[in-house]
Amino acid sequence: YLVKIDGEKALLKIHNGVESEKYIAARGRKRTKLNDGDSPGTSIIDLHTVIFKHLESSKYNVTTGRTIPPKKSESNNRPDDSGVCIRELSVISPEHGPRHLAIRLQTWVHGAPLSSIEWCPLETFVDAGACLGRVCHALDDLAASDPDGAAVRASERYHLWDGKNLMDSKPYIPHIDDVGRRRLVTGILDAFQKDIIDGGE
Repeated sequence: YLVKIDGEKALLKIHNGVESEKYIAARGRKRTKLNDGDSPGTSIIDLHTVIFKHLESSKYNVTTGRTIPPKKSESNNRPDDSGVCIRELSVISPEHGPRHLAIRLQTWVHGAPLSSIEWCPLETFVDAGACLGRVCHALDDLAASDPDGAAVRASERYHLWDGKNLMDSKPYIPHIDDVGRRRLVTGILDAFQKDIIDGGE
């Protein structure tokens, strides 16, 4: 959400219930130093915290939102304040709410998404590619900001949107209502299967 604080724009991120639940559980294990087979602090929100902190380094030259830390009273006096607060909030489903959700406040990155620009010079895409390259380079060094590797391990979970798992999305195609879009998606997956997977690209 875009919010304004003292006239300044900021980004308010409210994590979903699944992410929040895992973050709260990981935080509890970390505080009590219990380990039930999953390393303490391995929620995806912990990974986000490590990534945001890592990208703040000037050597990577990446413009990104910076976490605005909450006041101690708002973070339950956490000694390892990560900029994440837990609040009981209402959710759309009455049977699942209200529930405790993790929230984070970040500085606003000014600009416009490329999808909202009807026309732009080729140089803009070159700049965008260079920026993505810097982010990729920075994330190659992410382990340096996560000495025990706990947060980085959270990135190893299964993602349907990972390119190597693309074909796993086929069972969802029938749920696309628009016939044209359904054919488009089917064609893309068929081409991916033929040219990339079977073709050995």
